[in-house]
Amino acid sequence: DEAIAEQDWSIFGTTEQCCRCKSGTVGWSKSGKCSFCKGAVAKKKSVSSDCTASSKTFKGNQVCANSCKSVVGALLETAEEQQAAALLQTAEVQREEAAAMAEDEAIAEQ
Repeated sequence: DEAIAEQDWSIFGTTEQCCRCKSGTVGWSKSGKCSFCKGAVAKKKSVSSDCTASSKTFKGNQVCANSCKSVVGALLETAEEQQAAALLQTAEVQREEAAAMAEDEAIAEQ
């Protein structure tokens, strides 16, 4: 297990990331690219060891996406982010985010 932990973590953190988009969407990204944010990433953080895909105790995409709410925060931090979210949070953007999701990503449940 220590060898696996060393593989998943580096001085840069995990490949897998918790992501918060400027639209307010929170999710888990295996690749760390947060593609469901469509380039509008507000915050990214490394995940816990049980949310790295190669872990023997991997919890799964959806469970990890939901746990990302506590890691990157479901609430917007700044007035600027709140304004950006107001502009971006439309049904069309939400559909685009869902369409942009790859198999290696999941968006946290509301």
